[in-house]
Order: sequence, then C-alpha cells, then structure tokens
Amino acid sequence: LAIYGGILTAIFVIYIYCKSKKISVLSFLDFLAPLVALGQAIGRWGNFANREAYGSITNSLFRMEVLLNTGEHISVHPTFLYESIGLLAIFLFLYFTKRKYEGQKLSWYFILYGIFDFFLQ
Repeated sequence: LAIYGGILTAIFVIYIYCKSKKISVLSFLDFLAPLVALGQAIGRWGNFANREAYGSITNSLFRMEVLLNTGEHISVHPTFLYESIGLLAIFLFLYFTKRKYEGQKLSWYFILYGIFDFFLQ
C-alpha cells in the first residue's frame, strides 16, 4: 500500500480534468507537487498514532519505545519521523524553488522522494 499508486491515479484524473478545462497539465502538477510532499509529511504522523512503519531495533540516541501486543517494549528507529522531516524538507525546497520550465517541480518531487525513500529503506 505505497503512495505511488495513489499518485499515479491522481495524475491520470488530473490529466483528464485539465484536458477538459483546457488547463496546462504540467503547470497544474507543478502547483500540486509541493502540497503532495507536505501532505505526506503530515500523514506520516498517522504511522506514529497507529504504532506502525517503524524501523529496526536499535539502541541509538534517536529511538522510540514501542509496546508490542505481547506486552514487551522494544526500542526502534522512528522512521516515520525521519520520513516526515525529509518530506518537509522536500516541500520547502519545492515551494521556494522558482520554476524554469513546466514539469520541473513534479520532476524534482519524484527524483527527491525516490532518492530519499531508497536510503530510508
């Protein structure tokens, strides 16, 4: 249940909508790209609330305690927090970057999120 399917479906629907309203598809997607990153950054906190999507067991300074269904506490990496911070950085970069061509912010979103997600996994 990754975000990629939702994003690709949204792009398809936006394409149909923009063509029917005679709006530039890439300009509209450039407008939405920073907002998608911000929405993802906020949405990652749902993983914290649901006690899911945490990382491996660790004794690192950057750890959080998770209570398992067995009643056992374990220390894990808060990967939801790492991803939330990274997505917030992507949002800020996209928001403050001046667009030189249509599709630039959308391209940057996919590139930056792909690289970030690769190293986070």
